[in-house]
Amino acid sequence: MKPDNRFYVYFVPKTHHDLGYTHTIDDLLDAYCSYYDDVLDFCDRTSSYPTEAQYRYTVESFWSLDYYLKHTSDKNRERMKQYVRSGRIEIQAFYANVIDGICSEEEIARLMYRAVSYAKKCGSSVRSAALTDIPGMSNGLIKA
Repeated sequence: MKPDNRFYVYFVPKTHHDLGYTHTIDDLLDAYCSYYDDVLDFCDRTSSYPTEAQYRYTVESFWSLDYYLKHTSDKNRERMKQYVRSGRIEIQAFYANVIDGICSEEEIARLMYRAVSYAKKCGSSVRSAALTDIPGMSNGLIKA
């Protein structure tokens, strides 16, 4: 019996919003606009691949996508909507990184409004949220 020489490569890109850490906010937003164009192009280029090999992306915080949607073409807005609807692009709940220990339940809930509203417009839902760089999980986050 011959050994199976196949191997699998899993490509898991990771981005992280870190406002002002490496670039000015304006430069960062411009970079994200280009980045989201690339995300859409990767989705397009892999659409004919088997389902498990199609490119997928998770938006860390909605603020950069919100900016992109306001500054891109109608065609790209429609492409984004299509990929969110199909589940190839996932929207996370929070508008920005949350310092959850100082937010009230109401503030945490309101940080989810824009992402949830957009996902609904796309015919999708929000199933996850990210807490990055900020340790802890406050009681308010759990209740929200």
